[in-house]
Amino acid sequence: MCVTVVSAATLYRLAFSQLDLGSKPLGAVANYTRRMVQRLTKPMTRVLILLLEAGDDGCYGLELIEKAGLAAGTVYPMLTRLEEIHWVESRWEDVDPSSVGRPARRYYELTATGRVQAIAKLDGNTGGAEAFSI
Repeated sequence: MCVTVVSAATLYRLAFSQLDLGSKPLGAVANYTRRMVQRLTKPMTRVLILLLEAGDDGCYGLELIEKAGLAAGTVYPMLTRLEEIHWVESRWEDVDPSSVGRPARRYYELTATGRVQAIAKLDGNTGGAEAFSI
């Protein structure tokens, strides 16, 4: 894996260039994104590490919940927030539920921007990332 070091301003610019602002004013979106990005909690750290490890294959929701040791009520809202700021993309598994005997899974994976920003945030928060093992 090749990692390029970029400034925080470049990271924000990358994140905002892909946002669908809809009717929200830019200031509200910028404040929301900054708050979410600045607050790297242990649960967020666990999920980001798992998504980085999964690479292009991604992880399905229950897999993230079990590996991170977190509740569904913590993981799914976090994934929704990460999708809103375009750090994560999700896709439904292309299977016939009757042939596999279970519902289709929704897979989550980091976008290119999300990967760069996750690495940058985790590098700046090594104490929190080393506080647990997955």
